[in-house]
Amino acid sequence: GNISFDGSFTGFTTDFVTYGKVRTNLGNIRTDISFRPEKPNRYRIKGLLTGRDVNLGELTGNTDLLGKLSMQTNVDGYAYSLNRFAGNLTGKIDSIEINRYKYRNIALNGLFTEKTWDGSVKISDENLKMYLQGLFNFSGKLPEFDFTLDVAEANLYKLNFDRIDTTSSLAMLLTSNFKGSNFDNLDGEIKLLKSNFIKYNKNLELN
Repeated sequence: GNISFDGSFTGFTTDFVTYGKVRTNLGNIRTDISFRPEKPNRYRIKGLLTGRDVNLGELTGNTDLLGKLSMQTNVDGYAYSLNRFAGNLTGKIDSIEINRYKYRNIALNGLFTEKTWDGSVKISDENLKMYLQGLFNFSGKLPEFDFTLDVAEANLYKLNFDRIDTTSSLAMLLTSNFKGSNFDNLDGEIKLLKSNFIKYNKNLELN
């Protein structure tokens, strides 16, 4: 589709800022980011990145699962190439469409590289209250997961996980520390510390 950029580049080759707006038929992205060479093949990147109505479904080719994304994040890190980078990310996803539901109020805070995330995700949506803290590492031969997931409240009907039962809901606390890409090569443990599943107005505790 069509892509247009409205903005400016200011500064010098050793330290410059790009400010502007990229418009496409898949959404808009606004940047206010500085790039500063610090060592050979290493750039310091710091600033604000904002996306509005970015169509993740079209970008990823998965329109059945994903829809539009609107977010604002602060990035502070380093880039060694387009495929090698690391830094700290804090920000907020105002809305993201997943499985035909628009999630709102998602806070992000963590350290990242091109293959890892170590931090937290907090969702304060009217139909989902959730906090995820931990490490997701895809740098090795097998992916590594070490996290705690606390779902205080999830309305499975409103979130489109259960299309029939309007009372369907879930709450749970889970910890995981394992490596593996499937059940056959899984090494570690997943603990369900507590849970409460409601189906047709009946409570089912899974321990």
